[in-house]
Amino acid sequence: MRTISVAMLLLALVGCAKLMGTPPGGPQVGDKLIDVELQTLDGKKAMLSDFTRGRVAIVDFSESWCSWCTREVGDLNEIAKAFPADKVVIVQVDSGEDAKRVEADRAANKTAFPTLLDPDFKAAIRYDVRVIPDLLIVGHDGTVLTRTGYADAAKIRRLIEPAVKAMEAAGGKAKDTGK
Repeated sequence: MRTISVAMLLLALVGCAKLMGTPPGGPQVGDKLIDVELQTLDGKKAMLSDFTRGRVAIVDFSESWCSWCTREVGDLNEIAKAFPADKVVIVQVDSGEDAKRVEADRAANKTAFPTLLDPDFKAAIRYDVRVIPDLLIVGHDGTVLTRTGYADAAKIRRLIEPAVKAMEAAGGKAKDTGK
């Protein structure tokens, strides 16, 4: 209950800042992905770059209580099945929720990609997440190519296909991260 209250307060404050005309922060199109420390579901520290390096990455900031986020998981599952893991990686970042709740949500939605935890909203703040879902498409070189809200599978496919082709043309191959 406290997590939802904190999350709602954070989103309300961010919404107020947006209404006041505050320019967006965090990485935007053309910027490099910010490497942040997150947690795995079993409580280990993990850097975002450990999951995204050398591949086209979809980084999805979301939370289990968000109906649009839940809807998007199905679309992301479809993308995970359509593209080889050595070319495209999907990483969900869940802010403010505990591992038990996130694991239950992953099981209910049959999430087919890793979820990392941002328990203290540090990554959400660094990325200036103003609404969820907040979806970033990142090229294999770590450059943010697109930043958008909810996107269905067709839109995500249209956004990542050129990035995959560019990676292949550049001879880009993913390094085995062991993840």
